[in-house]
Amino acid sequence: MRDENNSLKKGYAGLTLPYLLLITLAVSVRCSPGLQNEAGTVRCRICIGTAASSSYIPEAEYADIFVFNDDALMRLDSYQRMKLKGDRLDAVTTGGKKIICVVANSGKDRYDWTGINSYNALCKVRSDLRNENPDTPTLSGETYDRGSGSCDIVLEPLLSKVVLQSLRCDFEGKAYEGATLDNAKVYLTNVNSSFRIMERSGASVTEMLNAAGLNASDMASLLSPELLSARLPSKIGSRKQECDISLWCYPNNCEEESLGSRFTRLVIEGEILGKRYWWPININRGDFGPVKGVAGVSRNCEYSFDICLTSLGSDGPDKAVSKSQVELECGIMDWVKKDGYEEYF
Repeated sequence: MRDENNSLKKGYAGLTLPYLLLITLAVSVRCSPGLQNEAGTVRCRICIGTAASSSYIPEAEYADIFVFNDDALMRLDSYQRMKLKGDRLDAVTTGGKKIICVVANSGKDRYDWTGINSYNALCKVRSDLRNENPDTPTLSGETYDRGSGSCDIVLEPLLSKVVLQSLRCDFEGKAYEGATLDNAKVYLTNVNSSFRIMERSGASVTEMLNAAGLNASDMASLLSPELLSARLPSKIGSRKQECDISLWCYPNNCEEESLGSRFTRLVIEGEILGKRYWWPININRGDFGPVKGVAGVSRNCEYSFDICLTSLGSDGPDKAVSKSQVELECGIMDWVKKDGYEEYF
């Protein structure tokens, strides 16, 4: 639901905070007891729709559906895997109040779920960023059926999107005025390598990819290396260079930095007059946030940057720059909901 007003929030000292756009893959699951036989077979209908920009519409190829008893033990009542294109399946469940969880594009075989015998067991399962594909990202959501036979569920990507929309240099009045940024690239550092598949907020770091800098071994371990790194155009000067580069990561809401838990950063790296510099930007925290809600990177959000480099950067990829070194222009916009399609199971 992209807001037509495209509201722009201006900050202090030529600085505003990065775009934060909510990306939601809206999936409506309606469970109808219309065809219920003595064995307790319930035919359910899934309606899938997206609420995302035209440039990013996640696809759901298949889904694992878990139904748990909504009681103190929350034991597994039934499990079903289905393709999400034209299938019509029956799900077997007993009566009573239920918790319904759906996980799409998990990358797991159906037999990988054999140890899931309760809702709490599912909540401990983690997804690995190394196996993610931004075109078909891992999606999850849950809802409750209070016995009415009807329920809605929203599937959301675990991933968050970080967009570098444009980049330019403004070194006016400096000794290096007129210099361009050469041999440049952009990447994410201190990236959370895994995320609990049903987690909504408060993400902590268990293992970092690109810890304190771009790591060749970590990049080689990714199914989709474009998640974390991209090349930039050559000779970026005072004229605004449209980049439109999208990077992807799991949430990271750590409250303070330590050796094993650091803030996720967007890093511009390049050369000015033959010397290499870095401009690491803390995403949605410190001088650059939070825009709203929890500081850091949250699930299913987009952080969009228009960056102007105003001075030489840091001497390393993990020393965050301040508002005196970069200027950011940004706003907060909603997304436009897209029409969906229907599936049955």
